[in-house]
Amino acid sequence: MAGLFSSFNVGRLAIGAQQTALQVIGQNIANANTEGYTRQRPILETTRPQDLVYAQIGTGVQVAQIERIINLELESRIQDSFSALGSLSAQESMLRQVEALFNELSEADLSTEMTRFFDALSDLSTDPEDSSHRGVVLERAMALTDSFQFLATRLNRTREQANDQIVTAVGQVNGMTNAIAELNKSIILAENAGANYGTANDLRDKRDLLLKQLSEIVDIRAIENDNGAVSVLAGSDFLVFNGENFELTTAVSADRNIQIDTVEFTHNGQDLTLNGGSLRGLVQSRDVILTEFIDDLNTVAATLISEFNQIHAAGRGLDTFSTATSAERVDQPSLVLNQAGLPFTPVNGSFEINIHDANGVLQTINIEVDLDGLNSNDTTLDSLIAEINAESGGLVTTSVSNTNNLQLTSSNGHTFSFSNDTSGALSALGINTFFTGSNALTVGVNTVVRNDTDLIATARPEPPSSFLPGDNNNVQLFLGLRDAKLLNGQSATMDDFYQGMIGSLAVQAASAQTQAGNQQVLHDQLLNER
Repeated sequence: MAGLFSSFNVGRLAIGAQQTALQVIGQNIANANTEGYTRQRPILETTRPQDLVYAQIGTGVQVAQIERIINLELESRIQDSFSALGSLSAQESMLRQVEALFNELSEADLSTEMTRFFDALSDLSTDPEDSSHRGVVLERAMALTDSFQFLATRLNRTREQANDQIVTAVGQVNGMTNAIAELNKSIILAENAGANYGTANDLRDKRDLLLKQLSEIVDIRAIENDNGAVSVLAGSDFLVFNGENFELTTAVSADRNIQIDTVEFTHNGQDLTLNGGSLRGLVQSRDVILTEFIDDLNTVAATLISEFNQIHAAGRGLDTFSTATSAERVDQPSLVLNQAGLPFTPVNGSFEINIHDANGVLQTINIEVDLDGLNSNDTTLDSLIAEINAESGGLVTTSVSNTNNLQLTSSNGHTFSFSNDTSGALSALGINTFFTGSNALTVGVNTVVRNDTDLIATARPEPPSSFLPGDNNNVQLFLGLRDAKLLNGQSATMDDFYQGMIGSLAVQAASAQTQAGNQQVLHDQLLNER
C-alpha cells in the first residue's frame, strides 16, 4: 500500500511540475510582443529521494526555479548601443534642422543678397549723385541685414529648442532613476536580500527596460550588487545606489544672446559626465554644432560691419552734418576708448573733422587718438570731447549724452564732415557709419542713412581725391571689399567664407546621417540577436 501511495505522489508532483512548465510557456507566448519582457524557463529537479536501507528511490520532480533566459554580456552591448544611437540621432536631427533653415532662403540666401548689395554699389559708382541709385543701395543693404538677422534668429531659436529638450531630458532621467531605485527596493524584498537571488523575474524585466531607456538618454554603467539591486553610474558619479537615486538639475547661464542650462547633480553641483546618449547629442548640438555656425555667421557680419564702416566713416555724402550722435555708447566716458565696451576696438591714430561754410571747407582740424598704452593720458570719451571743443574754436561743440553717446553740434550755420580716420575711432563709436550693430543678430542700417540717403558717403575727401561730394572714390573702396581676402588668415573673401560654411554643413549632415545609419544597423542586429 505504501508503494502505491508513493507512486501516486510521484505522479501528482509530476503533473504539478508540468502544469507550472505549461504556465511558463503560456506566459512566454502571452508576452511575446511585450517590450522588455525576457523569455523564461522552468528549472526542474528531482525531489529528495526516499532512503531505503539498501538503496535510495526517487520521489518525483519539482520546479526548482523559473529563470530568465538572458545573456548579460549581450544586454550590456545593447545598452551601449542605445547610448551611441541616442547621441548620433540627436546630432543628425539637429543638422537636418540647420540644413532646412539655410535651404529656406532659396534664391534670397545671404550670398545672393550680398551680391545684390555690391551690384547696387557698382551702379552707384557710375553716378554717385543719383538719388534712385542711392535708394537701391539702401534697399539692398536692408535686405542683406534682414538675411543676417533671419539666420541668426533662427539659429538662436534652434539652440533654445535644443536647450528645452535638454531640460525635458533631465526630468525624464530623474523619473527613471527614481523608478529604478524603487524597483531595487522591491527586488531586494522579493529576493530576500539576495537569499533567493534572481527570482523576481518580472521586476527585473521592468528594471532592465528602464535601464535601456535611461541609456538612450545618458551613457550609463549598471553594476548589480549581491542583494539584487543595481548601482547606476554616469562616468564615476552615482545616479542610483541601492534604493536611493541622485537627482539632476540645471544651472542657467547666458551664452551668445540666449540662456542655456548646464546639467549637474542637485546634491553637490557636480556637472554630469556625458559620454553618450541623446542628452550628450543635444548638448553637443547646442554647444558645438550650432555655435560653430553662429560664430561663423557672426564673423562674416562683423567683418562686413567693421570694414565697411571704417571706409564710410572717413568719407562724405552729398550732405554734411549740422548735428551727429554716435550709434554706439561707452560703458563710462572716463574709460580709455579701447577698454570702454565698444563693439569694435579703436587703435592709436587720428581723424579729421572738416568744418564747412557756404563756400566749402573753412577749416580742417586733426584729432589725435592716443591709445598706445605708454602713459596715463590715453584717450577717453571725456578727453576726446575736450580735444574737439578746444580745436574747433567753438564751431563744433561736443558733449556726452545721458546714455554715454557722443554728440556733435555745429554753430553759426556751419556744418561738418569727417576724413582720414586712421584710428577707427569714428567707426567704433558709430559716427558717420553705414551699418550698426556688431554681429549677425544686431546688424542693421544706420537710422541716419535710412532717413537721408544723401548721407551715404560716396566721396573721399582726402588727397589726392577732391572734396567734391560727387566723386566716387569711397564707393570704389566699398567695391574692393567684395574681393578682399579678409578671412581665414586673409585667404578667403566674405563670400568664400560663407560658401565654406554651407559646404561644411553639407559634409557634417551627410556624415552624421551615415554614422547614425550604421549605428542603427548595428543596433538592430543586436536586438535581433537578443
